[in-house]
Amino acid sequence: MNKACKVLANKLGMKNTRTTALKSSEDFVLITEDGTKFYGGDQNWYYWEEDKNKSAVAVYSGCASVAVANVFSYMSENNDKYKFAANKEKRTKTVYLKFMKLIYDFIKPLQIFGISLGVGSIFLMKRRLKKYANEYNIKFDMINAKKFSKFNYLIDFITTALEKDVPIMMLIGFNGKNMEVYYDNGNVTKGEFMYHWVTVTELIVDKDIEEAVLRCSTWGRSAYISLRDFMKFEPVCRGLLYII
Repeated sequence: MNKACKVLANKLGMKNTRTTALKSSEDFVLITEDGTKFYGGDQNWYYWEEDKNKSAVAVYSGCASVAVANVFSYMSENNDKYKFAANKEKRTKTVYLKFMKLIYDFIKPLQIFGISLGVGSIFLMKRRLKKYANEYNIKFDMINAKKFSKFNYLIDFITTALEKDVPIMMLIGFNGKNMEVYYDNGNVTKGEFMYHWVTVTELIVDKDIEEAVLRCSTWGRSAYISLRDFMKFEPVCRGLLYII
């Protein structure tokens, strides 16, 4: 448990903890560029020189496509079924952006009258993933959580995926407005995960007090959030999804 995780766990009163993580959670989708290391992709990298509007929309609401790119890229390293996503080149920011753009063309944000609404539901994400799968003749099952007020159900759902070495795509809705986000560099923010997709790589749980911390990949960085914050009331825009 690193410093950022310890700070949040201590705040939540967690003492008797158990961690379930991806096999390569420490170096999850490791991307390097000019000596800098990234923990998965970052939607801020999106850029099409010939289409500035597309670039702006992707930077603003392209988190879903980054989550999908992260999942496929990680799975390609550990599962022969996903070798289609493997890249023989060194995984630099420039190389990974090409893959992110490929995924973006299928996992596009929903736009209505020029306003980007992102990929705001599990239903829409599954439709986008199915379109991608059909285009490339790929077969996979999509498993999504159905209960969000049951702590033990969510712990079991997340644990099942991570024990299979499968990252989880998480959609956080309006309840992200007051969600605190703890970063490895010591920064703590609030509200930036509202209507946002992240990729879950670790679960730290204390069942004695029913509290849990999730490690996520977001904006190319490792971050920690409280599962209880995710469980707070959200009527529409929320979900957990993994593929096998």
